[in-house]
Amino acid sequence: MIIPSANHLTKIPELNRPVTSLKGIGAKRAELLEQKGLHTLLDIIFFIPIRYEDRSRLLYINEVVGGTAVLVRGNVVSAGGERSLRGGRRLFRIIISDETAELELLWFHYKKAHLSRFALPGLELMAYGSIQMNRGKRQMIHPDITTVNKEKENETLGFCPVYRGVKGLSGRVLRSAISQALDQCQEALVDGIPPEITSRLGLPMLGEAIRRVHFPVEGSSIDLLNQFKTKYHQRLTFDRFFGVMLNIALRKKSREERAGLVFSIPEDLPRSVEKHFPFSLTSDQNRAIHEILSDLAGDKPMNRLLQGDVGCGKTVVAAVASYATVLNHWQVAIMVPTLVLAQ
Repeated sequence: MIIPSANHLTKIPELNRPVTSLKGIGAKRAELLEQKGLHTLLDIIFFIPIRYEDRSRLLYINEVVGGTAVLVRGNVVSAGGERSLRGGRRLFRIIISDETAELELLWFHYKKAHLSRFALPGLELMAYGSIQMNRGKRQMIHPDITTVNKEKENETLGFCPVYRGVKGLSGRVLRSAISQALDQCQEALVDGIPPEITSRLGLPMLGEAIRRVHFPVEGSSIDLLNQFKTKYHQRLTFDRFFGVMLNIALRKKSREERAGLVFSIPEDLPRSVEKHFPFSLTSDQNRAIHEILSDLAGDKPMNRLLQGDVGCGKTVVAAVASYATVLNHWQVAIMVPTLVLAQ
């Protein structure tokens, strides 16, 4: 979803290129993305993660505490599809080992052609998921796996963004598409908020904020990431409120520039109305009435909220304002939330 203060970006041609312009996104994958409302590079850039996984540390297989999601590395010992003893379901099993222990990687829902690429004995893999013990064996069910690239190993480690599911697309494909879109278009992300405002608040520029929300910097706090409280998340949150408040301010300015009705208010109107009440008005009521009548006598449209506790006398103030309106030959409508008040 595009944040309000970034609506101007929809007019930049480079950002409006279709997702099919990205490597690895053909017509079929584009249809899957479109089901999530992701049509352009701008859409996919603003497809913000819903949480993060800490994949910054590699652990030995025998170090892992059960139930905790971890990143491990090992060489393939054996692999292949087989039929489960329970229910006859098909499963795919890859057994990896490091210098400390063996680990079974299991998939019950899988594409054989995809997993077969990792089923080569001796191939070094990284696997992320929760390790559980089953009949004395360590198992990881439906892990996220990748081959080890020694030259790019440091790029693999870090905090991994997780997105709302796009049926038929893996998180790896989404991350690759977003990374490409940012590489191609980050310079086109023209910041709609002046730098003197964001710098005074200690907030980053829009392009940097978007990139670091998708791909956190090394040393980030996983807790702050998952609470969306990093300065990069705060920048996007600020943009949402800035857009709303800017709209309110512009509407207020426009309203103030319009000429309003000028009422003729008799000087003794408050006193003449008060005579009809079996009680005296409080100082707060008199002050509120005075301010409202002053607004009605002015040439600017009035826009007020009268706030007070239940039973404090707000209706009396509204009655005086209504009477002044009727005296000036205009109609009044009073709306109340319940039938009891209406009666």
